[in-house]
Amino acid sequence: MIRIRAALIHLGICLVIATSLLAVVFGLWYPTPLWHLLGLEHILIILLSIDVTIGPIITLIIYNPGKGMGKLKRDLIIIATCQLSALAYGAYTVYIARPVAIVFNKDRFDVVTALDIDTDSLKVAAKAKPPVLTDLPMWGPKWFFAELPADPEQRQKILFAAVSGGHDLPQRPEFYRPFDENLPAFRQHIRPLSELKKLNPLVTPEIWRERIGYDEAAEKNLGYVPVRAQFYDAVVLVDQATGKRLGITLLQPW
Repeated sequence: MIRIRAALIHLGICLVIATSLLAVVFGLWYPTPLWHLLGLEHILIILLSIDVTIGPIITLIIYNPGKGMGKLKRDLIIIATCQLSALAYGAYTVYIARPVAIVFNKDRFDVVTALDIDTDSLKVAAKAKPPVLTDLPMWGPKWFFAELPADPEQRQKILFAAVSGGHDLPQRPEFYRPFDENLPAFRQHIRPLSELKKLNPLVTPEIWRERIGYDEAAEKNLGYVPVRAQFYDAVVLVDQATGKRLGITLLQPW
């Protein structure tokens, strides 16, 4: 019974730490539904299931008051250190892959992670006057409009880099522009909601209203723009009259 109690206490501590980490991840680093678009659930399930369960199981196996408090404390400290180190590494891995920008690129949005960013281009962007982006956001992504350079040679370099597996336009912050200042250009690429419905024929009217959050009268003013991400794609609902973004919705955009 003593071993079971110790293991349960250990499990409770692990659950508190895991819950706190999830609150930061989903609340700040990966706002809904970006965690799904980037496939984060697969990583977290593996990370937390291993980290939360292995520690208490080892405690259940090795906990023996008969070996003396000194040795018992040493064993528990070693377990906790290994467990926290693994969790810290996992949290760091999730952090450095966080989304930092949602960039409008030609006719769609691209979700750009911190690992995707061209660091040299970020340094150039930071020196611009006024700078559009100086550092990578820590608490959720920012929205930008990507503008192709006027110089044909620069355009060709970007194209060749993208084709060869290098950084494409959305990963180069030096070409970011404030999104709200480019609404007229953005509005030209808003697609009608009727097209989105044709792309999602299996979505019932009830689910449709639930997904978009608007009634039929309001739908007349809505449009959409596709969103491309690492694992899954989605759409950004948009007010066609103003270009205002109304949120990312999990519907098939292509």
